[in-house]
Amino acid sequence: MTEDGGSDALGFAFVAIVRGQVDVWTMGMHALGLRDVVMKRTDAEAGDFDIIEVIRYLCRGEKPIDDGHVLADLGGIRFQAFTQPSTDRLVGSPMHNPFGRLKLVSIRDIAETN
Repeated sequence: MTEDGGSDALGFAFVAIVRGQVDVWTMGMHALGLRDVVMKRTDAEAGDFDIIEVIRYLCRGEKPIDDGHVLADLGGIRFQAFTQPSTDRLVGSPMHNPFGRLKLVSIRDIAETN
């Protein structure tokens, strides 16, 4: 897969998607020099959105996603990205990402809290 060098091959070779009870997050993005992605499970399992598309977008590296970045598609604005530091409890383990995390928050959730 890594011989291909494409964003799909890199993402599938190094990145895993972990589904918890409340959140969905990636593991392994640090192998590509990127932050791991975390988001609500209900947002990740919405019929018209797929976390794999975010992984592909990040792996392509066309535009960096950083704190405050807005992710949109033809349907409109979907998420705002917020950077977070890595969890200290993972330091020294293969799951530790020194680049931190990128939390994707639904614009709907942001609107409801305002």
